[in-house]
Amino acid sequence: MIQKIRHYLAFFILLIAVSSAQGQNANVRGLLTDEFNNPMANVKVTLAGTRFETISAVTGAFNFNEVPYGDYQLEVKENDYLPLNQPIKINQAMVDLGKVALTVEMKGKTSEEQIPTLSLEEDDLKASGSQTVSSALGASRDVFASAATFTFGTARYRIRGYDDENFVTLMNGVPMTDISSGRTLFGSWGGLNDVMRGRESVYGLSPANYGFGGVGGVFSIDSRASKQRKQLQVSYANSNRAYENRFMVTYGSGILPGGWSFAASLSRRWANEGYIPGSYYDGWSYFAAVEKTFGKHSISLTHFGNHQMNTRTSPATNEAFELAGTHYYNPNWGYQEGKKRSSNNNNINVPVTILSHEWTINNRSSLETSLAYQAGKEKRSGLNWLNAANGHPDYYRKYPNFIYYLITDVPSQQPLIGELRNLIINNRDLMQINWSDFYEANRSKIDTFNNVVGYQSAIIIEDRVEDNQSYTASTIYNNQWSDRWLFSGGINFQRQITEYYKQMNDLLGGDFFADLNSFAEQDPKYNVDEHQNDLNNPNRIVKTGDKFGYDYTLDIKRTEMWIQQQFKADQLDFFVSAQ
Repeated sequence: MIQKIRHYLAFFILLIAVSSAQGQNANVRGLLTDEFNNPMANVKVTLAGTRFETISAVTGAFNFNEVPYGDYQLEVKENDYLPLNQPIKINQAMVDLGKVALTVEMKGKTSEEQIPTLSLEEDDLKASGSQTVSSALGASRDVFASAATFTFGTARYRIRGYDDENFVTLMNGVPMTDISSGRTLFGSWGGLNDVMRGRESVYGLSPANYGFGGVGGVFSIDSRASKQRKQLQVSYANSNRAYENRFMVTYGSGILPGGWSFAASLSRRWANEGYIPGSYYDGWSYFAAVEKTFGKHSISLTHFGNHQMNTRTSPATNEAFELAGTHYYNPNWGYQEGKKRSSNNNNINVPVTILSHEWTINNRSSLETSLAYQAGKEKRSGLNWLNAANGHPDYYRKYPNFIYYLITDVPSQQPLIGELRNLIINNRDLMQINWSDFYEANRSKIDTFNNVVGYQSAIIIEDRVEDNQSYTASTIYNNQWSDRWLFSGGINFQRQITEYYKQMNDLLGGDFFADLNSFAEQDPKYNVDEHQNDLNNPNRIVKTGDKFGYDYTLDIKRTEMWIQQQFKADQLDFFVSAQ
């Protein structure tokens, strides 16, 4: 492994050493206004994907100095205005963009109406000379992808049928992917909308300067402090979804004298009960970033996370919905001492820390290196039982349709089906968890098990735990060989260590639980050893906080190298990539 990494590093050092293609430089200027021709001051204007950025003056004027010849994307983002992403061509010593106008965001519009688009008139194309038209046509956000990923996300909708591993998400150049499942850990930065706006998306097999991507696409977020808006923003929102309230406060210093930048954000989303009965939500999200720029270098440190506690709902059969009289039926809760209590709860907190260094080698090449560490636990609770009936109130054997199946050949008993149906409809509590019954069952008699005397729990609440640790190192190199040729490449190494185990959450009034496999007895070839979850500790006693059932660790390492060469012509783009 060490020998391979040395070979990769030697290859990239050679690439950097031979990147000597130097082109002519230009000065670029323009005037930033709103749609009513009023100058806009103190707005950040950038050339996307480069280190060139500036702040508009009181008159709205902005300029960039010593910009290499080539094709760029002029990017402007400001609160209450639609983002602007405009392709520009730099092929002479002085480029005057004239007036660049921002459009006010219409709050009442639909998301499709607010998506920024780029209009190209015939005169504009003629005046641009060697304008890269094919790139310009992809400058707006993808309408379908924006709608599908958000609106259908809760249904686990798959764009074009592709699985998660075909979509890559990067944060400051670091892959944010769970190696074992291929899923992107979006929940790690849930609730941090204000500081995760600096993003670039490429859908399908298209070139990206910051990663190899995949057939689904690549999604990159730049959360460094210098990339955050200069702002102090406080907001409150009310919703009728999974949570009812959201409070957010966000601060961004901008780039201060001396090259320092600071940013922070804190938000809380909560609901005592969501729109589904028996559900609650309480999530705290936090973000802090600091960056120092000196000469051609910048070093940034970013830390963020999302501590989320909420209940989970479960799918149910059509019969359950009919008996409950609502499609919002949730079988995971019941009343305990007059209060609603859920058996299925999430408790997730897996914060991320990223240290990044960017080196602008010259006006045409750059090298960005990042180190990331992520650690935390995901706990999901649920009912379990031993020598007892299934504790879920929507268990199919408790419902009229199953009982009808059992007595279909006994006509005299069939009227009982209607009586049972009416009983359930008129007593909705029968469709919810009866916590009192669980406590009574667990304290019905004193047992002796493995020389321990006490109340042996038959029904308990367990936590299914994922204890995660991941380490990532990534480096990305970009070089604009010429006005038409762009080379990109990168190396990243990931190691993920995840321990999976069950942990006793609540004995529900009992003194202990037996670490046995309740399903083993159903095997016709059953033997005594198969009843044991832990052969090294047979008939083990489990108490609150103990691990039981299973306990294993996945230790996964992944090393990846990719290179990419892009070519941009007047009416044609193409690229070649390898990984």
